[in-house]
Amino acid sequence: MAKLIQAYRRYGPQVQRGTTADHKEISAYFAESTGLDKHEARMMLGKLQDAILHYARQGRGVKLEGIVTLWPTIDTKGHLSFGRRFNASLAKELDDMDRFTGRIEYYERRDWTEQDYRDAWNAEFPDDPIEP
Repeated sequence: MAKLIQAYRRYGPQVQRGTTADHKEISAYFAESTGLDKHEARMMLGKLQDAILHYARQGRGVKLEGIVTLWPTIDTKGHLSFGRRFNASLAKELDDMDRFTGRIEYYERRDWTEQDYRDAWNAEFPDDPIEP
């Protein structure tokens, strides 16, 4: 028997992800919008990473104003990791559907009920219905 999560994944709304913006593309964007040379902008991105590592390795939190806050933590087994929290206003902007220009497949299904997902799955896969 299939699980309901399988129907959600198959039929639910899905963001069609484009290619990831890498350091080259981001530094070119910085160069266009600030007047920096693209090589200087790329160097600044690299130095930002260096600065984060410099302070984090000292056991200090790092706050990139308007972007993210990072802080060191350790678990009971001694494994070091860093917590992270997006800036609340950035997170809100990222979640703003009115400003999203990417492609979403099956967006019209956003109001489907659990039963709609069950019905779609069971119609397509009658030999593997969703468990009750």
